[in-house]
Amino acid sequence: MTILFPFFCVGVHFNTSYEALTPLISTTLKVFLHGVEGFVGERRNEDVSLSTALSCAGSGARAKWANGEAFYRSLKNVSVDLDSSPKIPPLQFNPDGTLKSVELQIMNLRPGPAERPLVWEQVRKT
Repeated sequence: MTILFPFFCVGVHFNTSYEALTPLISTTLKVFLHGVEGFVGERRNEDVSLSTALSCAGSGARAKWANGEAFYRSLKNVSVDLDSSPKIPPLQFNPDGTLKSVELQIMNLRPGPAERPLVWEQVRKT
């Protein structure tokens, strides 16, 4: 049975390789620490603890982190410079918590050699 694909197909991809993700560990820690600084620096949080007091044995309403939503708001206000280059925007978040700027790769499904009739190829900037 022959499977027919459209002649032209476009996909979106982001790099999840070890090499791409490893440098993001330090960025993640910066976001977390800036979030903690922002949370602690707010006057309304002066007497609020970030301790979760959660355990694996918790259930129901007790399994919810009481100050989690307030800390999440602090995380959304974080801005971290990723590079000194003005071409790379700082890491910032939208009001819904998603990233403001994301690097995606545009992929094109094209005919390939006989052993692989179709291959994904990254579309390069020109």
